[in-house]
Amino acid sequence: MPAQLQETLGRRASSMPGERPLIAVSTSEIRRSQALAPTPQGEPPQHEMALGLKYLRAVEAAGGLPVVVPPFHVGCVEALSSRVAGVCLSCGPDLDPESYGERKHSLTGPIESELDVFEAA
Repeated sequence: MPAQLQETLGRRASSMPGERPLIAVSTSEIRRSQALAPTPQGEPPQHEMALGLKYLRAVEAAGGLPVVVPPFHVGCVEALSSRVAGVCLSCGPDLDPESYGERKHSLTGPIESELDVFEAA
């Protein structure tokens, strides 16, 4: 995280005495509709985001108020970062090695480029 952004987020958290700081938590995966099993009471299978509750509970236990954020247009990331005191990047698929100039290894697991781009921003 750039030092200026880290300083700004630190000031924002300390300027909210008595309030729990908002912590943005990224989704850990995107589930394709064909990978989902419909339930009788649920919506038809569709493109969905997923996140394990352990991340939210950990942020809450540390005193923060978790806010789940889906991967959205990177042009909006600055607006989000000005409203939260911190960010938790959840685990998920492997990073695409091409995003840091490397080739995919035979042990590289599934990748989710949409998440990579958003989390890097």
